[in-house]
Parts: sequence; C-alpha cells; structure tokens
Amino acid sequence: MPAAGPHPTTPGGPRPPTLPQPPRPGAAGPIPDAPAEPTATIAIGGPAPAPERRRRFGRKGSPTELPGSAATTTDSAGGDRRRGPLAFFRTRRGTLLRWTALCLGLILIGWSVGYLVMPRSGGGDQIVIPKEAFEATATRGDMPSLVGLNRDAAVAAIGDAGVSGITIDYRDKPAAGPTGTVIAQTPAAGVAVTDGIELTLSVPAPMPALKGVPNRDARTTLEDLGAIVTVESVVDPAAPAGTVLRTDPAEGQPMPSSVTMVVADPGDALSLSTVSTVSSSSCSTSSSASVAGKTLSNNVTCTPGSSKKAEAEYAINRNATLLEATVGTDDTKGKGGATVTIYGDDRPLKTVNVGLGRSEDIRVDVRNMMRLRIVVTSGGGDDSPTVVLGDARLRGSTDGLDQIAGRR
Repeated sequence: MPAAGPHPTTPGGPRPPTLPQPPRPGAAGPIPDAPAEPTATIAIGGPAPAPERRRRFGRKGSPTELPGSAATTTDSAGGDRRRGPLAFFRTRRGTLLRWTALCLGLILIGWSVGYLVMPRSGGGDQIVIPKEAFEATATRGDMPSLVGLNRDAAVAAIGDAGVSGITIDYRDKPAAGPTGTVIAQTPAAGVAVTDGIELTLSVPAPMPALKGVPNRDARTTLEDLGAIVTVESVVDPAAPAGTVLRTDPAEGQPMPSSVTMVVADPGDALSLSTVSTVSSSSCSTSSSASVAGKTLSNNVTCTPGSSKKAEAEYAINRNATLLEATVGTDDTKGKGGATVTIYGDDRPLKTVNVGLGRSEDIRVDVRNMMRLRIVVTSGGGDDSPTVVLGDARLRGSTDGLDQIAGRR
C-alpha cells in the first residue's frame, strides 16, 4: 500500500493515521480479471424449484394464467396453493351457472309435486290422496261408510281412515235428493282397500210418469232411485183400485229425498139397500134376484108402469164417492126393456138401457153430491120389466158412510 501523504494537523496534535476498513456488506468487491465458472447447486431432500410461470394481466390488473401454465394462487401466509377442479365455480361465470342450475332444480321439484298431487286428466274423473308430498308408497286401510256424504266429506273420511295414495274414480247416476251425494261405493264399508276406490255420485233425477201404474210397481221405481215413498189412499171411482192417481212432486219435476204417492182405494162399502130413502115411488129392496142368469143379493128393485116412472132418492150429503151396481132386469118378471138414469143433485151422471138377458156393471162418481136419485122408465108396452140394481153399494170413507147410514 502506498505511503500516506502528509495530513494537516488538527488542534491539539497530529492526526492519527487512517487504518484500512473491512468491506461493508453488499458493497462491490474488486472486479475479477476473469469470469468465474458457473456452478450448480443441488438441494438434497428439498422441494424442486417451481417451473417458470407466465402471466398476463386482464381487466383491473387481475392476473390471468396463460394456457399451458400451472394454475396457482398465493394464500395469506404467502405460500402457493393449487386450484382444485371447482375453482371455476368461484368465478363470475361459475356463479351464474350455479343460479341457473338451482332454478331448474326448483322447477323440476315443483313439477314432480304437481304430478303427484293434481288429478290425472283422461279416462274419467280421478283424484289421488297423497300421504305426504314426496311419498310414493300408498297406505292401505279399511274402507269407511261414505253413503250419504257429499264428495268433499267422502274424500276427507277416506283420509281419516288412513287410506292414502289411492286413486278415486267417480261415476254419476240419477237419484233422488241433493246432487253430489255418494249413493254407492266400492269397496263396501269395512272392506280393506287394496286397489282403487269408486264412488257413485247423485245427479238430478226427474219424477217419472206413474199415473195409472199399480202401486207396487210405482213404489219400486221410486225406491230404486233412492226416494223415501209415502203412500196416501184416496177413494176414486174413475181409477182401478190400487193404481197411482198422482204424485208429489209432479211428473218431470226434480225428485227430492221424500215423495208422496196418491193411490186409488176402493174404500169402505155401504149397501144401498140399507140406506133410508128421502122419497120413493115404485122402488123397494130385495135380498135376492136373478139377472141374466146370475143371482144377485142386496138389491134395489124398481118397477115402472107403461106411462109412469119409478124412482128412489137418497141423501148422501157429500159423504160418498162412488156408486157401484150391476144393472139389469129380473129374469122372472116381465120381458120388456127399460132405461135407468142416475142423477146427482138433479144432474144426470149415467144412463143405462137394459132388457131381458142383458146387464151392465156401473161405477158412478158421486163425489160432492148432496142427493142421489135413481129414475127408471119403461121401454113401452104392457109387459113392463122389474129393473134390478144388484149388489148396489156406496163407497167412501168409514166416517162418511157412517153418517149416510145414520150411525153418527
């Protein structure tokens, strides 16, 4: 090292010589005359150096890995962690795809629930009772009694009985009473439900035409339609006994649960020969007479003259409904003909022409009549016959006939 030159003095004495200082860390050393040979350092047992990463910056300076480069990210501790296969779903596109998949899933679930709960279309009216929204297994139980219930109450009763997941078929049938009522069921009450259920519901049924139909047949027709039938008997001379006179409601009207049917009844009978007359001319009674070869009893007989009529009048005071008799001439008395006329309050009701060997059965409506009068006229000639009203009787109610007979 060259010798140090003179130094200026400092106050108080000469300045000490400057000693050489060691090099500072990081300071440049002397430049070697020749480059050093490259050396390679191998770390035994340590991690291999990471491959070189190439990155480009996208929007807002966010780094984007180039194709072919290893995808890594840096965690909060400063180390690298590799992205897994779900890293895409943390991007903006991945988030949109997640929401789209969620919406499609909800739509699919809603459609499935609707398919299970809502009635099927086609093949008739059906309904499925679900036990739970997503339960596919049907629950079996005993069938409850549903007749008389409406549709909603019947469905509720089926569910209360522990039956679910079962298809219910509905059928319509005209029937008496309110519409929509269960009138038949399959299976029957108390039977285990193994397959579907069929309920028959009522629809309006019009009243059928039953006038003149025998009582028994008419009643069967109404009861087959589910009606409760009440029968009232009325003495009607114009209708055969036991036939329907009218119904309530009338023909063609909607049929209620209860129906009233009025049936012709012959009523009680009172022999006319036992009734006192108000007035009489050439008429009497007989216990037996032969008319057209037939013996009749309880008779009223009248014998007119060639120019004089025979008659008998009775007070019935609106208590009788019908006069029945077999009219002819006595086989043993006279051979001529005669005319018989029945009057009610002086109004002619029935006229019959009779003669030897001829007779006629009559049924005369005398309802609402105060007086009943029988008039017989001869057909002419001197051989006037004796006219017989065989087995003549009045029909009506028991009370009414008792009043005519004077028993009340």
